[in-house]
Amino acid sequence: MSVGRAIVKRIIREFTENLPELLADTLASIAEQIGANKIAFKFDEENAEHSIKFYNDDELLLTLEVKGADAKLLKKVKKVFLEE
Repeated sequence: MSVGRAIVKRIIREFTENLPELLADTLASIAEQIGANKIAFKFDEENAEHSIKFYNDDELLLTLEVKGADAKLLKKVKKVFLEE
């Protein structure tokens, strides 16, 4: 394997490993921008349709729908939120 190819593989691996944290940071930034103080994750693994809802108290501010995706990544993102 060439050095260049090894470097690219390493970059991709590190990006993939850090993706949940990057997405959590992005969602936290969105929440801050719109004044949300709660984020709710809903997973529908059977239909591969998931949602992320942003609330200010009980008022729904924004819903992001994720279709056709494996819930594993979003569950990792949720875990990052629970740890912070």
